[in-house]
Amino acid sequence: MDWHIITSSKGGTGKTLLTLLLLAHHLEKNQGTTLVVDLNGMNADTSAILLYERRSRRVPVRLDTQVLIPQDAEQIIIQKSFSLDSNKRPHYYLVGRPLNPFGLYNPTLFTDLLRTIKVSAEQIIEELELRSPLQHVIIDSNYHFCNLFSQDKNNKDYEPYTIGELKDDSITVWFMWVYRQLEKLLSGDDATLVKLTATAIEHNLNRHLDHGNNTTPFMHVFNPVALLSAQPGKNKEGRMTATISAFRDAWTHKKDFTVKELEQLEQLPTRIGICFDKWIEQLEIARVAVGQRSNDDPYFLFLDILVEAVKALNPESPLERPLNVMPLSVYQHALQYYTDKDRRDAVAIFKNMKIYKRFSKLYDSI
Repeated sequence: MDWHIITSSKGGTGKTLLTLLLLAHHLEKNQGTTLVVDLNGMNADTSAILLYERRSRRVPVRLDTQVLIPQDAEQIIIQKSFSLDSNKRPHYYLVGRPLNPFGLYNPTLFTDLLRTIKVSAEQIIEELELRSPLQHVIIDSNYHFCNLFSQDKNNKDYEPYTIGELKDDSITVWFMWVYRQLEKLLSGDDATLVKLTATAIEHNLNRHLDHGNNTTPFMHVFNPVALLSAQPGKNKEGRMTATISAFRDAWTHKKDFTVKELEQLEQLPTRIGICFDKWIEQLEIARVAVGQRSNDDPYFLFLDILVEAVKALNPESPLERPLNVMPLSVYQHALQYYTDKDRRDAVAIFKNMKIYKRFSKLYDSI
């Protein structure tokens, strides 16, 4: 089974967008059934979009949690939905949401949730009358990965990933970046905990990036939405400031916008994946180097820092991008308020957008 766990420590980073992009990709490839689990609590945009006007017409399945999950843990209700392909044929997928949207997860409950989904997969497929086995699970959460995984690499919560039900599965942890996260990792008290947890994840989780020694389940996502965490500065000569100003102009006037620096990173040839701690080190070195060239606030220079970090990885050879650093360059104004609109088939809409075509190309190269 193929797991995608989308995490971030900040709202508005594009987690729902990434979830829909992944779902559209798997439906287009038509390889097994995909389940999207929305753990976003009261801001459950993903399930609201994917189940729009379909709640009353689908049969809910409550996972059998009596064995694997404690009695007071959350339960997930799963429903069937669909998207139409170009020939107007339905491609079915599943949407799960917590019965209790206020529930919190810790590593034990999260591990049990994954185990329960895995052992209940045949039951889910049978009760919702699907033909294809459950192949992909996308978990859209408002959690940081430190809430979902233990910092101790020898913790028993990792046993299902190493010797238990999930040991043969591919698990990807998608981390959505904004500058504030980098700042906290370099100067905050939580930096040690984050690095310990990332190291434990890389030590225990089955790697889908099986290239050389730097195998890692992490995907580092950078997209134009991250730039909106900064305000245009007074120094109009700065490259980052100009980019933010142009992006904000496009956002205000409802125009599509492509961040050229991210587009250039998209087009680079890829090298092996980079481990989490090494990537943080590269970003820190890049922040110092960029800061020496500019007096702008570092918030305005986040894009410059990213470009510099990629460049500095291998300065003596042609520029390459780490396999698990994913820049998404396109901002499409049609998605500005997509969580507030009536979307009868959001997946079909996404398939025709430039951002999806760019993402799909990047994802196929992994």
